[in-house]
Amino acid sequence: MAVREIKSGVYWVGSIDWNRRLFDELIPLPQGTSYNAYLVKENQFLRRRR
Repeated sequence: MAVREIKSGVYWVGSIDWNRRLFDELIPLPQGTSYNAYLVKENQFLRRRR
């Protein structure tokens, strides 16, 4: 798994799988695939609206 800061407080958290060759045993993936997720960190507290 890798973590890369894209912008201040925004991070890409993911992995590259070069060895995966098929998606759902049907679609070829000759160059592998990636798994992506993003993390956004804020210093603000969310306030509940009344």
